[in-house]
Amino acid sequence: MRIADKMPRLGISATLAIVSLTFTARLAVADQMHGVFSTHCAVSKIDRIDPIVDPGMKMSAHLHQFFANRSVNKDSTYRSMRKGSTTCTFKPDTAGYWTPMLVSPAGHKVRPQGVNAYYRSVGVLARQHVRAFPANLRMISHRYFFSCGDTGTGTPKPRDCGSKTVHVSVVFPACWDGAHTDSRDHMSHMAFQTGRGCPRSHPVAVPRIVLIVRYPRLHDGTGYTLTSGRATSMHADFWNTWKQLMLRHLVRRCLNQDQVCGDMGH
Repeated sequence: MRIADKMPRLGISATLAIVSLTFTARLAVADQMHGVFSTHCAVSKIDRIDPIVDPGMKMSAHLHQFFANRSVNKDSTYRSMRKGSTTCTFKPDTAGYWTPMLVSPAGHKVRPQGVNAYYRSVGVLARQHVRAFPANLRMISHRYFFSCGDTGTGTPKPRDCGSKTVHVSVVFPACWDGAHTDSRDHMSHMAFQTGRGCPRSHPVAVPRIVLIVRYPRLHDGTGYTLTSGRATSMHADFWNTWKQLMLRHLVRRCLNQDQVCGDMGH
């Protein structure tokens, strides 16, 4: 079964609705009014597997680039991931992050510099107590935008950035149902916050993750696609296999005390 048969994709209209909120990469990660910490992780492997969507399958629907946990494979379990090392500069971040790869119009796959994972308490949620993700939580997000460098209005497709370089950001939901660490579509146990905070169906505020994948040698992204299909098929997977005590500590010290803790690897 193809990945497209298992979970819904963002259509272009939905994507445009997202970017019409005037997201910018800077607004997504640098709001100094609320707590934040981040980690930087290099690519750990490139493989056509997906241990969340297609566990145990030798080949998933498309090629992914993986960051952080080095041990990830088609048969990964929470226990095996917890034993794995990491490409992150902050060694307690042994989580798994992955996205499809960017593909040039000539068909060449583009390897990124790495990923920055920002963990934040934001907006209304900053007035709520934020809980660390439970161990073994898995989720997928299709909410993304491409941008030129760390500033600029988000767009649903990469464009010509001139002297700047192409970045893509994926924003994960920050509300959890409080009961399930996964769901059949890998999304239903999570929800995005509204202007009033978390919905009643998903009452637990958790960190909002923003993944920023940077392509330092790519200035003109016109016509680029993804290994998952069109540029509008962008998405990311997250598997919480952090050193859990450290994750809880950072959530308590940085997010719940409104501290800008910065990059934990420096």
